[in-house]
Amino acid sequence: TNTKGGVYYVSPDFQSITPVLQNLAVANGVALSTDEKTLWVTETNANRLHRIDLLEDGVTIAPFGASIPYHFTGHEGPDSCCIDSDDNLYVAMYGQGRVLVFNKRGYPIGQVLIPGRDSGHMLRSTHPAFIPGTDQLIICSNDIENDG
Repeated sequence: TNTKGGVYYVSPDFQSITPVLQNLAVANGVALSTDEKTLWVTETNANRLHRIDLLEDGVTIAPFGASIPYHFTGHEGPDSCCIDSDDNLYVAMYGQGRVLVFNKRGYPIGQVLIPGRDSGHMLRSTHPAFIPGTDQLIICSNDIENDG
Protein backbone atom coordinates (compact mmCIF):
# COMPACT_ATOMS: atom_id res chain seq x y z
CA THR A 1 0.00 0.00 0.00
CA ASN A 2 3.05 2.24 -0.20
CA THR A 3 2.13 4.98 -2.69
CA LYS A 4 5.63 5.79 -3.92
CA GLY A 5 5.11 4.45 -7.46
CA GLY A 6 4.23 6.31 -10.60
CA VAL A 7 4.22 6.53 -14.38
CA TYR A 8 6.84 8.68 -16.08
CA TYR A 9 7.50 9.84 -19.62
CA VAL A 10 11.13 9.60 -20.78
CA SER A 11 11.98 11.82 -23.77
CA PRO A 12 13.36 10.05 -26.86
CA ASP A 13 16.77 11.64 -26.28
CA PHE A 14 16.74 10.49 -22.62
CA GLN A 15 17.38 14.08 -21.49
CA SER A 16 14.18 14.55 -19.49
CA ILE A 17 11.85 12.49 -17.33
CA THR A 18 8.36 13.87 -16.75
CA PRO A 19 5.92 12.50 -14.14
CA VAL A 20 2.53 11.65 -15.67
CA LEU A 21 0.76 9.92 -12.76
CA GLN A 22 2.20 9.74 -9.25
CA ASN A 23 1.41 8.35 -5.80
CA LEU A 24 0.51 4.86 -6.95
CA ALA A 25 0.68 1.70 -4.83
CA VAL A 26 2.78 -0.50 -7.13
CA ALA A 27 2.18 0.91 -10.59
CA ASN A 28 2.44 -2.09 -12.88
CA GLY A 29 0.83 -2.36 -16.31
CA VAL A 30 0.75 0.45 -18.87
CA ALA A 31 -0.87 0.54 -22.29
CA LEU A 32 -1.74 3.23 -24.82
CA SER A 33 -4.85 3.33 -27.00
CA THR A 34 -4.29 2.87 -30.71
CA ASP A 35 -4.43 6.66 -31.23
CA GLU A 36 -2.05 7.13 -28.26
CA LYS A 37 -4.44 9.58 -26.57
CA THR A 38 -5.59 7.31 -23.74
CA LEU A 39 -3.17 5.87 -21.20
CA TRP A 40 -4.18 2.85 -19.14
CA VAL A 41 -2.39 2.05 -15.87
CA THR A 42 -2.91 -0.85 -13.49
CA GLU A 43 -2.19 -0.25 -9.81
CA THR A 44 -1.55 -3.66 -8.29
CA ASN A 45 -1.65 -3.07 -4.54
CA ALA A 46 -4.64 -0.71 -4.65
CA ASN A 47 -6.54 -2.99 -7.09
CA ARG A 48 -7.36 -0.12 -9.44
CA LEU A 49 -7.52 0.53 -13.16
CA HIS A 50 -6.68 4.09 -14.21
CA ARG A 51 -7.87 5.62 -17.50
CA ILE A 52 -6.02 8.80 -18.43
CA ASP A 53 -6.90 11.05 -21.37
CA LEU A 54 -3.77 12.84 -22.56
CA LEU A 55 -3.39 16.18 -24.31
CA GLU A 56 -1.51 16.47 -27.61
CA ASP A 57 1.89 16.55 -25.88
CA GLY A 58 1.27 12.95 -24.75
CA VAL A 59 2.25 13.78 -21.17
CA THR A 60 -0.27 16.25 -19.76
CA ILE A 61 -3.53 14.89 -18.38
CA ALA A 62 -6.56 16.49 -20.07
CA PRO A 63 -8.97 18.47 -17.85
CA PHE A 64 -11.26 15.93 -16.17
CA GLY A 65 -9.22 13.28 -18.01
CA ALA A 66 -8.26 11.06 -15.09
CA SER A 67 -10.63 8.38 -13.84
CA ILE A 68 -10.68 5.01 -12.14
CA PRO A 69 -13.27 3.09 -14.15
CA TYR A 70 -12.74 -0.19 -12.32
CA HIS A 71 -11.82 -1.46 -8.85
CA PHE A 72 -10.60 -5.05 -8.91
CA THR A 73 -11.41 -7.60 -6.20
CA GLY A 74 -9.59 -10.56 -4.76
CA HIS A 75 -6.15 -11.39 -3.47
CA GLU A 76 -3.12 -9.99 -5.30
CA GLY A 77 -4.25 -7.76 -8.16
CA PRO A 78 -3.94 -6.46 -11.69
CA ASP A 79 -0.61 -6.99 -13.42
CA SER A 80 0.43 -6.11 -16.97
CA CYS A 81 -2.00 -5.11 -19.69
CA CYS A 82 -2.27 -4.69 -23.45
CA ILE A 83 -4.62 -3.23 -26.09
CA ASP A 84 -6.16 -4.94 -29.11
CA SER A 85 -6.88 -3.27 -32.46
CA ASP A 86 -10.39 -2.29 -31.26
CA ASP A 87 -8.96 -0.55 -28.17
CA ASN A 88 -10.17 -3.23 -25.79
CA LEU A 89 -7.88 -3.56 -22.78
CA TYR A 90 -6.67 -6.95 -21.49
CA VAL A 91 -5.47 -7.07 -17.87
CA ALA A 92 -3.68 -10.09 -16.39
CA MET A 93 -4.88 -10.84 -12.86
CA TYR A 94 -1.92 -12.01 -10.79
CA GLY A 95 -2.89 -14.82 -8.43
CA GLN A 96 -6.23 -15.41 -10.16
CA GLY A 97 -5.34 -17.32 -13.33
CA ARG A 98 -7.31 -15.09 -15.65
CA VAL A 99 -7.25 -12.04 -17.89
CA LEU A 100 -10.08 -9.50 -17.65
CA VAL A 101 -11.18 -7.66 -20.80
CA PHE A 102 -12.48 -4.06 -20.81
CA ASN A 103 -13.91 -1.94 -23.60
CA LYS A 104 -12.35 1.40 -24.52
CA ARG A 105 -14.36 3.19 -21.82
CA GLY A 106 -13.17 0.82 -19.09
CA TYR A 107 -16.27 -1.34 -18.71
CA PRO A 108 -15.67 -5.08 -18.22
CA ILE A 109 -16.81 -7.09 -21.26
CA GLY A 110 -15.27 -10.52 -20.71
CA GLN A 111 -12.53 -12.67 -19.30
CA VAL A 112 -10.15 -15.41 -20.38
CA LEU A 113 -9.78 -18.22 -17.84
CA ILE A 114 -6.52 -20.16 -17.81
CA PRO A 115 -7.06 -23.94 -17.85
CA GLY A 116 -6.44 -25.48 -14.43
CA ARG A 117 -7.22 -22.36 -12.43
CA ASP A 118 -10.25 -23.92 -10.71
CA SER A 119 -7.96 -26.58 -9.22
CA GLY A 120 -5.36 -23.99 -8.18
CA HIS A 121 -3.01 -24.26 -11.15
CA MET A 122 -1.48 -21.49 -13.29
CA LEU A 123 -2.80 -18.74 -11.02
CA ARG A 124 0.16 -16.38 -11.40
CA SER A 125 -0.91 -14.77 -14.67
CA THR A 126 1.41 -11.86 -15.32
CA HIS A 127 1.18 -10.55 -18.87
CA PRO A 128 -1.11 -10.70 -21.90
CA ALA A 129 0.25 -9.86 -25.36
CA PHE A 130 -1.01 -10.11 -28.91
CA ILE A 131 1.08 -11.70 -31.62
CA PRO A 132 1.61 -8.77 -34.04
CA GLY A 133 -0.62 -8.91 -37.10
CA THR A 134 -2.95 -11.53 -35.59
CA ASP A 135 -5.82 -11.79 -33.15
CA GLN A 136 -3.95 -14.39 -31.07
CA LEU A 137 -3.45 -13.58 -27.39
CA ILE A 138 -0.54 -15.04 -25.44
CA ILE A 139 -0.82 -15.09 -21.65
CA CYS A 140 2.25 -15.50 -19.45
CA SER A 141 1.52 -17.48 -16.30
CA ASN A 142 3.23 -19.88 -13.93
CA ASP A 143 2.41 -22.61 -11.48
CA ILE A 144 5.30 -22.24 -9.05
CA GLU A 145 3.36 -23.43 -6.00
CA ASN A 146 2.52 -26.69 -7.78
CA ASP A 147 5.90 -27.48 -9.41
CA GLY A 148 4.71 -26.05 -12.72
